[in-house]
Amino acid sequence: MSFHIIGPVPSGASAGEWSVSLPKYVSDGLKNNFPDYKILFGPGNTFGLYAVGDGLEKDGITYVKATDGEGNIFVYLMKKP
Repeated sequence: MSFHIIGPVPSGASAGEWSVSLPKYVSDGLKNNFPDYKILFGPGNTFGLYAVGDGLEKDGITYVKATDGEGNIFVYLMKKP
């Protein structure tokens, strides 16, 4: 299991959420069916509740950290739209 960790943490939100690895055809389907959404896929094609960029931007999130289940951490910095 891996996690997406956000920051800064909005009031009332959890700092992190679990994420699951999706088959490529599922992630491709999400990208194709929702082309106007910013969807973040972490290492190993992971996806979770904190993986939709539009909501992250709206909440003022500036970074997302993703773990790969082996102790490695990947940081994704959010750009202002």
